[in-house]
Amino acid sequence: MGISEVTQHTCPKCKHVNTPVGKALTIALTCKNCNLYFCPLTGVYDQFTNKETPVLPIGAKGNIDGVNYRVMGFSVKREQKYRYIWHEYFLFNPASGIAFLTVYDGNWNFLKPYAKHPWSYGGFVSEPTIEQGKFRLYAKYKAQVLFASGEFFTDIVEATESSTHYEHIDPPYILTFEDNSKHLSAYLGEYISPGDVASAFSMDKSSLPAKNGKGYTQPNWFSFDEGAFLRVTGITLVLTVLLQIFLTSNSADQLVYEGHFDQSTLNGQKMFTTPAFELKGGVKNVQFDLSAPVSNDWFFAEYELVNDKTGEDYVFTNEIEYYYGYEDGESWNEGSTKAEAFLSSIPEGTYHINIYPEFSMTNHTFDVTVRRDVPFYSNFYIFIFVLLLIPAGFYFYKHKLEVARWEDSDYSPYYKFDDE
Repeated sequence: MGISEVTQHTCPKCKHVNTPVGKALTIALTCKNCNLYFCPLTGVYDQFTNKETPVLPIGAKGNIDGVNYRVMGFSVKREQKYRYIWHEYFLFNPASGIAFLTVYDGNWNFLKPYAKHPWSYGGFVSEPTIEQGKFRLYAKYKAQVLFASGEFFTDIVEATESSTHYEHIDPPYILTFEDNSKHLSAYLGEYISPGDVASAFSMDKSSLPAKNGKGYTQPNWFSFDEGAFLRVTGITLVLTVLLQIFLTSNSADQLVYEGHFDQSTLNGQKMFTTPAFELKGGVKNVQFDLSAPVSNDWFFAEYELVNDKTGEDYVFTNEIEYYYGYEDGESWNEGSTKAEAFLSSIPEGTYHINIYPEFSMTNHTFDVTVRRDVPFYSNFYIFIFVLLLIPAGFYFYKHKLEVARWEDSDYSPYYKFDDE
């Protein structure tokens, strides 16, 4: 029958005997009696002046991605250049190994060791590419440990403060690399929402740090295959153009009436009545081309298209204005002597038009032309505009989100930072 040897470490300060949960794997720990951080093998120790209470207590258990982890250690770290501070939780599962939860401004990432980092095989690649995607450098920094408690499988102070840390992102993923003269460490992580962290550890979400802004690995609320999106847009655009060509080529564009009207022929009456004309071909559109020779003047009329058989009428108004002049050394003009009106669905039949004009002091004539089944382009142009506006809007919004994501990075593709 074998004898199991219990691993114990005596605190160099208070001489309290500590029995680590990690057994022989534990390289550094804090004394449970006096909170001294020490490394039994090297004799290194540190009494931190800062004191922090972790929101995930040492010893807490949580399930992430189907693996039951135990919180072994907690540390508070500070980046040396910009002095921002984040918290880090060291997790362990005997079968799956170690993992980390990091939190900054209430935004969390879950990381695990990653042996396939391209830099691990020698040579630095500016944008390392792995199965999860192509990563861009977000941060390069040195860091300091302000506080640590619990157990660690490495001297977390030495490993953190002697390393140059590189963080590459391809949201929701983060790829980190720690480089020093003694070891190379790489981790692959992914954004995890505060709600998922709370659920994993059976906690109330309100007990976690308040979320401040969007995390730099937090995915956008929408995602799409950009290539597929462009292909669908292009195909829809082509089909729309072909449909418009088909409809245009099948439009009769038939002239059914044209007339010239002069105020002098009214003989005291208030309206003109046109001769009857035929509208053929079922339910089709009708276009009215209107013109008046106005010059720094206007012309207004009400038009009533009347079905001679049913008496049903279609009424619309139109005003023609044209003004011009010369001011401050430049000529100007606005308006036009021509206008048009469009009725979209008029049944076939015999019709006439009642016209109620309002003439100005200088203009006394106008012309009306009526065309049947005219090619209609405005809906086509509106649809094309909306069709192109949708991807443009998505790309603009995505660009805006990405600019915000990278605003704290010295390596932003959207800003240039001065070297210090």
